[in-house]
Amino acid sequence: MNVLDFISGSPRTFIFQKGSNKTNLGGVLTLIYLIILLVIIVAYLYDYFTHDKYDYSYFYKYLLNESSKEKIRSEEPEYNHPINISFAIYDEKKTPILPNYFKITYYLKHAFGELEPGKNITLNVADFDYLNVMIDYNDNPYPYPDLKNNSNLSSYYLNVFYSTKVIDNDNEETPVVDATFSYNCSFSLENIVKLDAKWGVYHYEEKKGIISRVSDSILNKQNQYIFGRIEKIETLAVPNIPEIKIIDSLIVFRINNPLEGIHLYKRSSVSIWDYLANIAALGTTIFNGLCKIFSLLYSKNFDNYKIIDKILSKEIKKVKNIELNNNNSQSKSSLEKNLIDKENSNRNYSINEDILINDLDNIDENNLENEDEKMITKLPKLRFFDFFFNNIYSKCCIYIKRQKLIDSCDNILYKYYSIENILYNQILFDNLMKDYQWNNPNLKSIHKNELINNLNKYI
Repeated sequence: MNVLDFISGSPRTFIFQKGSNKTNLGGVLTLIYLIILLVIIVAYLYDYFTHDKYDYSYFYKYLLNESSKEKIRSEEPEYNHPINISFAIYDEKKTPILPNYFKITYYLKHAFGELEPGKNITLNVADFDYLNVMIDYNDNPYPYPDLKNNSNLSSYYLNVFYSTKVIDNDNEETPVVDATFSYNCSFSLENIVKLDAKWGVYHYEEKKGIISRVSDSILNKQNQYIFGRIEKIETLAVPNIPEIKIIDSLIVFRINNPLEGIHLYKRSSVSIWDYLANIAALGTTIFNGLCKIFSLLYSKNFDNYKIIDKILSKEIKKVKNIELNNNNSQSKSSLEKNLIDKENSNRNYSINEDILINDLDNIDENNLENEDEKMITKLPKLRFFDFFFNNIYSKCCIYIKRQKLIDSCDNILYKYYSIENILYNQILFDNLMKDYQWNNPNLKSIHKNELINNLNKYI
């Protein structure tokens, strides 16, 4: 499962006294990224200035239980708010019929009353039952003779004017505004016209951020709108009974509120900050993706190769040979005596002179000169394709010197640059520092370290 771990990152280190190794390929990819980012910025800003500044959502919530409907009717009076309504009657010549020729009667659940044509009345939808339009028979059974005898005036028109609310999604002040609608229908004395107005309930919410919500709360600004409205009016004409020439009811108007469901609307404003946040998020994602791909396919192999090349190409300072006079033999002997006191040593180990290796007399200078001539001081320059190809190159493939060279550099870094190897050598070095001769093999183990020995207490 270790190979599936793409989350764990490598320790952050500095290379060549800089934060990272700069390459030409990295510069080209950076330029490509800046061009892509510029295109994204232009596209987002163009979309912001040319399209709608709001996002909308709609959902119709069905109410299947009668208990839910009754709860809304009783606890949410905004769904059945009062409306203003008026009626006007015209003949075929668009001439208003005098009010005293027709009588309009409205019926509530606990009362009734009359309404003159053209006059407004405020009705509570929850209490409203129906409204009836009929001929007025107060003094004359035919107070308007043309109602029956004039064939040119055999049809009449009823205009219904009612107040309602409409949704204006692009309105910055409020998405719900008041409006007045009208509905026109024709009727005659031979038919009974039934007008069935369907009532719908709406819930509109403006989604805002935390800062806007706090500001609206302080300023007492409304963010939710609950209202009802007449969605449509359906007309049904019922033929009159032949034996009855004129009946009382000509038009029956009802408002039907089945409360089958609720229209849920949501609106959220889109500001320039939303676009900038999207640009930043998309730009960061692309940048991190390019960095990850560049690191996995190229930078990892190239940096290791470049580190070894820098190490090999460093100028080697030659050590000057200093001849010591015989007069200094006594001081040298004294110095050795001070550094290595075999008799007064308080160490818990013994020194075996047979294992001392600080004897420079046995070193062959000719061999050193031959080895210096064989030293590698500079690696050959490779193409960037070689580093890409190394990701798919395998030992089972054919022998390629350039790929073997890259693998060798990687192996050197993996061996000496790994955290566990550095710590291991540091612990050994800490032990060797306690030995002035640096020749005691008993200290060449991390188990001689005091901190390592303390681990036994917790095992």
